[in-house]
Amino acid sequence: MLKIRKNPFNYFEDLDLLFDNLLIDSSNLLENKKYHYKENEKEIIIEMAIPGVNKNDIKLVFSEGNLKIKYDSKNGNTKWTNSFNETIEIISDVDENKIHAKFESGVIHINIPKKNKVINEKIIDIK
Repeated sequence: MLKIRKNPFNYFEDLDLLFDNLLIDSSNLLENKKYHYKENEKEIIIEMAIPGVNKNDIKLVFSEGNLKIKYDSKNGNTKWTNSFNETIEIISDVDENKIHAKFESGVIHINIPKKNKVINEKIIDIK
């Protein structure tokens, strides 16, 4: 939210407002993501709103630890989104073969299962 000067002849207030507006805008940039990311012990869930598009026009690719979500309007007649290309880095060790997604009501839901950590334990006899 932009702050506006109350007294037009107080120029010192301009500096305060300048710094206030810079800080407010920069904090909004950090929070402005195009997707919702949630992670637990078993899976990563990513949700992204893509209104007004056909699910067949969305390309979803997982490669080398990156999830790529791409949409390009073929005829440019959507009023919501013409095109975008989003890459999300996935740091966790995931099972690529079990990734699945569904698209309903303008939201894509992507489920990325994590690999089960196998702890090999061997009991050693003491002699």
